Amino acid sequence: MITAGRMAELRRMRWEESNVRFGTVKLYSSKTKKWRTIKAPSAAALIAERKANKNGGGSRVLMQPDHWFRDIFKEASESVDIRYGQTVPGGWCPHDLRHTCLTNLALAGVPINAIKEYAGHASITETQRYLKFMPQSVELAATASSRLARIYDFQEQTFFRLHFSVELFQRRARTRLSTLVESSFSPTSTC
Repeated sequence: MITAGRMAELRRMRWEESNVRFGTVKLYSSKTKKWRTIKAPSAAALIAERKANKNGGGSRVLMQPDHWFRDIFKEASESVDIRYGQTVPGGWCPHDLRHTCLTNLALAGVPINAIKEYAGHASITETQRYLKFMPQSVELAATASSRLARIYDFQEQTFFRLHFSVELFQRRARTRLSTLVESSFSPTSTC
C-alpha cells in the first residue's frame, strides 16, 4: 500500500533494492520489463526493520508465494465480513490496494504525471483508469480554484498599481523635464 507496487514486484524484491538512507525502494516490473526507483521512506524503513528482525529470506524481502498472501487477505476479510475476491460481486483483491494508494496520492494533490511515474505506468491514460472518483476531489478542485482566483486577483491588482505608478512617474518626469528645458531656453535666462 505504501509503494503502490504490484504484488509480483513486491514478491521478487531483494533486500539491496531498498535504501533507508535515501528513503528509496527499487521495483522491477515483469509487466513493463523496467526498473523504477520510488521515494518511499516509510517502506524503506519497514523493509530495514524486517531485515533486522530476520523476517524474510536470505535474499528476498518476501518469501511466501502469491496464494499465501491472497489466503491471508481472504481470511482477514471474511473475519470482518468484507467480501474478498475479484470474481465476487463487491469483493476486493490485493491489486485494489494499488488503486487505493494511487487514489490517495491524487487526493493529496500529487500531480498525475508524478503518480504515473510512481506507479510505473507507461501512459497517463493507464494512470487515470486507476484513480477512482472521489467526491472530495471536487471540493479540492473548488478550493484550489478559489485560491488561484485570489492569487490572480492579487497579481492583477499589483500589476495595475505598479503600472499606474510607472505612468504617474513618467508623467511627472516629463513635466519636470519640459519645465527644466523651457526654463533653460527662455529668453530671460542669462548665461
